[in-house]
Amino acid sequence: MFYSSSPGIGLRFGTLSNIFLKRKDYENSSMLLFLYGLSLLKIKSPEQINIELNKFFETIGLSEKILKDTFYFILMRFIIDVKIYDMKEYNPNIEKLLNLLPLFEEEKELINIIE
Repeated sequence: MFYSSSPGIGLRFGTLSNIFLKRKDYENSSMLLFLYGLSLLKIKSPEQINIELNKFFETIGLSEKILKDTFYFILMRFIIDVKIYDMKEYNPNIEKLLNLLPLFEEEKELINIIE
């Protein structure tokens, strides 16, 4: 199970990601994991999120490779790396990518992570 110390909607994204993963719905699980990561970026450092993601992937076994190859996970890692290495020149590209995602209005609040 994917747990976090962060309350609220972020934790629900993590929990839902696990449910979809158990159903072998990797694309939706990946998107929910992505939304979980975005919600964590509001309250945690990118390094802490990397640690949480690595812990999560240690627990899922054979599904790890499949989930890591999804667009949403690759985008999440890209955003984390940009933040860790302070590569602000990529921020406009990230904003464009985030604005293309099929998100509900409530979820769109999460994409305002670029500073």
